[in-house]
Amino acid sequence: MNTVINNDSQWIQDEAEKIRSSLLNELHRIEHEVNEKFVSFKNDFNLRQPKTTERPEKKPPNRQINASRTFIPRNSILTDLFEISHIRSIRNMFAAMLLILVIQVTVNDLVEYGRIKLDFQLIFECFNKLHIALFIWLIMQLCTAVVVFMGFYYWASRRVLHCDTAKRLRIYDTIWLFIYMFYIVLFLVLPCREIVKHQLAIASSFIVLLEQLRQLMKTHSFVRENIENIRSQCHLIS
Repeated sequence: MNTVINNDSQWIQDEAEKIRSSLLNELHRIEHEVNEKFVSFKNDFNLRQPKTTERPEKKPPNRQINASRTFIPRNSILTDLFEISHIRSIRNMFAAMLLILVIQVTVNDLVEYGRIKLDFQLIFECFNKLHIALFIWLIMQLCTAVVVFMGFYYWASRRVLHCDTAKRLRIYDTIWLFIYMFYIVLFLVLPCREIVKHQLAIASSFIVLLEQLRQLMKTHSFVRENIENIRSQCHLIS
């Protein structure tokens, strides 16, 4: 009886391996066709572009924000790529491979153990100490939403009082620039310190690090977008 079960299990594994090999070959073929399409499209685009002998204008060395940005809705890159039939085929191939792997593991568990073996130990280990990661994320969220806004508001509201002389205004802005840089350094160091201190698992650490990066980008975007409007309130140039 055990010999029959082992033979059936080996046959299932062989058939699944054959299907997976055929899917991989088909995937490589589609990838080759897509690469050829992109190369031909690039060559056609280069040929259609008019050749100009004019030298490109040099951009000024200092990047200045002359006007506020205008945001318009548009499709993501993946949405545009999925309009191509070959890209959709690649996506379907990956979905089919994932489904085959799930079926293969399920059948192997049924043949060897007589039941589906659900093992979530790896997931629990990766998300170990998740409550600490969520607490660190909450502190970072409050710092981004409250500390940055209140600090920027205080700097902007008190800046008008120092517009009488350029020197006072420059000193005032320099002090707040160092305060902002000190905040950025603390925001970079303290979450990493807590990760090492509490020995967070890999998934919990990624949650903290990715949220740290996202909120740093939001802070920089907020300051960069509004600082020129505040500086224009004073006629003196700091």
